[in-house]
Amino acid sequence: MNPIERIANKSANQKADWLKSLYQIQGLEYYGEGVSQLQHASQAAMLALEHGADAELALAAGLHDIGHLLGEYFPRSRRDDIRYRHEMVGSECLNTLGFPLRVVTLVGSHANAKRYLTATDPAYARTLSAASVASLKFQGGPMTPDEVALFELRDDLEDVIHLRLWDDQAKDADNEEIDLDWIWSLSEDLLELQARAVI
Repeated sequence: MNPIERIANKSANQKADWLKSLYQIQGLEYYGEGVSQLQHASQAAMLALEHGADAELALAAGLHDIGHLLGEYFPRSRRDDIRYRHEMVGSECLNTLGFPLRVVTLVGSHANAKRYLTATDPAYARTLSAASVASLKFQGGPMTPDEVALFELRDDLEDVIHLRLWDDQAKDADNEEIDLDWIWSLSEDLLELQARAVI
């Protein structure tokens, strides 16, 4: 049993406390965007709230980059996944913890949303930061026409695009305010509701 699976056996309250600790410790790291992961998460979540996102979408915005923080929880053989496919590592973690499928799917889709937007909107591509342009290369580059057509069949396309845009905007180095307590409370609530639904 890996460490995240052990955490998954704990209560909703304990899982939320683990998430809070993870972000308070690992989230202090910077990742080439001029903001810490903690700042980035807080700004993305607040942008979601400001745009009227529902609970699951707002939570996905706050946790979308959790995959970057999980290095010590995965074996060395998966370190490349954390570096190059953080969205999949993050969605895998949230799924193991028992979050609703919609949250898991949104987190796992935000890199492909960038690939979609760079393929369909030249103006969007010009707004990307240098770090985001660099990561696009190992995420697969802009989507092919066939990939675009398939992506556009998603029922959650609008939500995925919104999440991606909030991700891109949540890089204000001058905004040092951190407001994530509501994310930990919301995490506990949704984990508890999901656990009851499974039973």
